[in-house]
Amino acid sequence: MIIEKIYKFVVFFSFLVAGNRCLVFDYHMYGDGMGTLRILKESGDGTTTELFKRAGQQNSSPTGWKTASIDVYHSTTDSVSISTNETL
Repeated sequence: MIIEKIYKFVVFFSFLVAGNRCLVFDYHMYGDGMGTLRILKESGDGTTTELFKRAGQQNSSPTGWKTASIDVYHSTTDSVSISTNETL
């Protein structure tokens, strides 16, 4: 019998002022069952756009971190979500 546990983490944020922004973050994805890291933008009209996606192991060492930079144009009705899931 195989038992899988799925861990999920989601962060939502909105912008108070419309315009261009740059979202910069570091991520670490090393090991079995890394799952997926996604950055999504949901517009006020309900349209969802995937801004960033990485799945599986992305690093060749347990100490390796990567930096990502994403340009985001948004209005005040848009929201951005950062979500992860990991299967163990």
